Amino acid sequence: MSDASVVTEAPSLEHALVRGARSLLAGVVDVRAGKKRWLFYLEGGRLIRTRSNLKSEQAEAIQSLDPATVLSPSEVAHQQAVRRVQNARKAAGATLDFREGSRPKEREELALGAVLAAGLAGSGGERVAELEELLGGWPFYRPDLVEPRWNAEQTTWLESMKGGEGGEELVGKAPGGRDAGLVNLWLAFELGEVGQGEAPSVDAGPGVLPDLDIDALIADVQAGDGVEDDPTDSGSGGHVASLPGRTKAPVLTIEVPVEHPLAPQLASLATRLSEAGNHFEVLDVPWDSSASGFRASYMSLAQQLHPDRYTEAPAALQEQATALFDKVREAWSVLEEGESRQAYIDKVIHGKKTEDELAMEQIQAYWAAETEFKRGLASFKNGRVSQADGAFQKAALAVPDELEWVAYAAFTRWHTLRNKQPERAEAAIEQLKQVLERNKSQERKLDMAWVLLGRSYRERNMIEPAKRCIVQALRHNPANADAQLEMKRIKAAIESGKAKGGIFGRLFGKKS
Repeated sequence: MSDASVVTEAPSLEHALVRGARSLLAGVVDVRAGKKRWLFYLEGGRLIRTRSNLKSEQAEAIQSLDPATVLSPSEVAHQQAVRRVQNARKAAGATLDFREGSRPKEREELALGAVLAAGLAGSGGERVAELEELLGGWPFYRPDLVEPRWNAEQTTWLESMKGGEGGEELVGKAPGGRDAGLVNLWLAFELGEVGQGEAPSVDAGPGVLPDLDIDALIADVQAGDGVEDDPTDSGSGGHVASLPGRTKAPVLTIEVPVEHPLAPQLASLATRLSEAGNHFEVLDVPWDSSASGFRASYMSLAQQLHPDRYTEAPAALQEQATALFDKVREAWSVLEEGESRQAYIDKVIHGKKTEDELAMEQIQAYWAAETEFKRGLASFKNGRVSQADGAFQKAALAVPDELEWVAYAAFTRWHTLRNKQPERAEAAIEQLKQVLERNKSQERKLDMAWVLLGRSYRERNMIEPAKRCIVQALRHNPANADAQLEMKRIKAAIESGKAKGGIFGRLFGKKS
């Protein structure tokens, strides 16, 4: 992906969102200020989701502001978006970036114009200062809508622009009053939703507007105090007219840029590529096409989007062409070679996982099993054997090659079942013995497995085999504290047997 972006030079969040929306690219405006972060996702000119890591901007916090009123999910999403715009704009030292191609896992249909209008309310003066100078007498008109970006009330207000009202009349009728109207009108201009027509000429007669085709943003506005009206003045480089009802008025200049001949084609490609869900859709070819089919499509798109064709175009158009060219080139880098193309087909079309994904799954499964084993070990050391058994069984089942985990699982299973199900308990002891047999060929010897087997013998009053197991454990690890403790228990049992003259005395007493 190219570093070029339609909003990298945007001076503010609202400009970034507006310019990103006008480009129709799919991506995310990422705002960061220290540990704070805000994400604004755009696609096809729409705001489709917002996110942040601030607790005060989460759904629960929004609803808690007015617990008596239950907000719908769309209302909560709108209020979250408004609050995030407000907070992101105020964040000190914030950095702003736009990443093309980023899409959220879930979408929320948000009215971009409504969100920005509410988010800028009371703080958007710097964005509409130039517009206030245009309000006196200039008519506005409403082009055809491309995408719905406003709520119902704002849409009704915008659609009332028939070209006969001046700016003051319009903002006076705006939802929320004049201040909100100024913000709305500025946003409508920036989003290309509203155009500004010329003042009526003298010959046109009162109330008659000339035939206009102005769909571009106001490029430059200059105010000139005390300048007489001169419709023939050509020094301004645009259409000049006086404000009705004034003898001396500011001279208003609207520069109408000529559209680049490649702009319509680029806009069409941008729309299609923003909707592409994978590399096949980017190149616009079926996944089972031939290698020559992929190459032909790539060459055609590369020729249309190559930056050399846009050297004379405006900077924004160059940036958009470069971003789209990089997207096509990225798709071709994957689909060019047969091996990488087949791997991509397996993943995207057949749903197969890559080797890296499978390896990561195995690692994650091991980590999860290791966590279970550690949880079981903590319970085991605290004497909660039954509770430990459940964790040990999960760990051993997930990673059966970890013999230490299997040893603990076998011992706790025996301990849990020895009175209720003796046969299954005995099978668990056989499993513990098998662990020790398998461990013979391994470099690391499982001294704890010998301790566990010895403990099982001691608890069944089988002192001699218990003693042999603990001796073996201490040979592998003389510092094993559990083995040392178990040996003390065995010696105590032996001494107790001698004192009583019982079977222990007969088994372990001195021979004559």
